[in-house]
Amino acid sequence: NSFNELTFGTTSKIIGSNIIGTLNLAQGSTYTFGANQTQTIEAINAAGSCINPITVQSSSAGVQTVISKASGSVILDFLKLQDIGAIGGAVFNLTNFTDNGNNTGFNVISILGPTNKNLYWIGGSSNWANGSNWSESSGGVAYGCIPNITDNVFFDANSFNAASQSVTVDVFGDLCKSMDWTGALNSPTFNVNSQKIHIGGSLTLISGMTWTGNNINLGTVFTSTDPSNTITTAGHDLGRLWFDGENAEWALTGNTIAYEVLITSGILNTANFDLTLSAGARGIQLSSPSAVFPKGIKLGTSTVTLANGQNVAWNLIGADVVEANQSTIIITGFRSGCCGNYFKGGNHTYNILRFTNATPSGGGYWQVEGDNSFNELTFGTTSKIIGSNTIGTLNLAQGSTYTFGASQTQTIGTIVGTATIADNITMTSTAGQLSNIVLTNDYCTDFLQVGSIVLFANGSGIDAGVNGTDLGLNEGLVLFDGLCDFIIVDSTVPVITCPANATVECGGDTTPAGTGTATAIDDIDPTPTITFAD
Repeated sequence: NSFNELTFGTTSKIIGSNIIGTLNLAQGSTYTFGANQTQTIEAINAAGSCINPITVQSSSAGVQTVISKASGSVILDFLKLQDIGAIGGAVFNLTNFTDNGNNTGFNVISILGPTNKNLYWIGGSSNWANGSNWSESSGGVAYGCIPNITDNVFFDANSFNAASQSVTVDVFGDLCKSMDWTGALNSPTFNVNSQKIHIGGSLTLISGMTWTGNNINLGTVFTSTDPSNTITTAGHDLGRLWFDGENAEWALTGNTIAYEVLITSGILNTANFDLTLSAGARGIQLSSPSAVFPKGIKLGTSTVTLANGQNVAWNLIGADVVEANQSTIIITGFRSGCCGNYFKGGNHTYNILRFTNATPSGGGYWQVEGDNSFNELTFGTTSKIIGSNTIGTLNLAQGSTYTFGASQTQTIGTIVGTATIADNITMTSTAGQLSNIVLTNDYCTDFLQVGSIVLFANGSGIDAGVNGTDLGLNEGLVLFDGLCDFIIVDSTVPVITCPANATVECGGDTTPAGTGTATAIDDIDPTPTITFAD
């Protein structure tokens, strides 16, 4: 097309190669030009501001779009450019320029880079993107621009001069580096306003404020690259907490409530404080995890309570760091009428894992996955254990069915679970195939149903009771007589290895101390006694 004037009042796209007399672009808007196409202009008016920059980009990342001007010069202020080529005889001058990559043909006068300022909120209620509410000193004059991801922001005693004043977020993405509300007075409110916000450092809230406006599908994203950050929520629910920082770590400074926790890169350290996540959420998971930077969680002695209602309450498959060998994880939620609820441990070591919901519906169940280790694993309802796990104490609930992965081995210290005639307990394997159990202490009960279980000879077994049910295909020490008297028949002789022949002089030492000691390996007795006679 051909236009004498083309004026936009907001975000727009221009597809095709056009001839434009004067092109007018609005502050705070994004303009997308067709890749491999050319806009030929006589004049352009594109003056953004520090608060409302103008973004110009190609419709295809990595493929340039072209702006052509035959002669003269233009000044373009506060522009963010990506994949833009400038051609013709004109000079395109850029001030306060943000280079998002693959731009050519421009005369860069100044680049908008990190400002690294400390900025203070002034003037009471307003929107975040109001430059007159930011100052370079506490209670000082207006700065005129808003913070970027390199600036620390403070809300203090000079920020709010009346009760219940509020700060409303009206930008999407980067807010600031660290945010600190220490000393703020008059019960202010921070309204996220359903925006996705990025905080590039630490966060310090106070109890004498209100945090509101969370969008559960967006949340608060922590993007620091600092190995030492802190999060003080002061009892406020921040919604979704998302961590994505190269080589970063965030430590909680108190008990914390939230909607869910997602980790792309970086480490969340609960620092022995308790973490409680809301009903309906996804619990704690890796999300688009980095293949380069470490990611994971350190729980210390924290108690983590997940009231989730989604399919996966915990997924740390691929996590580089999981320190949970002193913590307690309690999962109270349950997604009913669905296909199962999952704890994907990622082959890590855990202390206590408890599923407390006792009411499955619609075929629901819990499923633990991975070759994990637990000091205690407690189920409140029907569950599956997939993978070869090491379990100190396994607690089973009445009226439930427990399915173990076929051809996998559960190494268990103690099984606890009392079945009744009305609420029996079933132990079985997937798909009718055999599942292996190595048990340290005998499990003796009644009304237990057992099928497709191999009890390895380890000196201990399972007695399902006189009222127990043999579902078939069991092997090893699985009894149904209620006597809890396990007799091991050892028909395999031990393997004895004798020392090499030795020549002993008359009167010399013929004891094992002088001639060597035999060794033995036995399938049942791990330390067989070896004697000798001379």
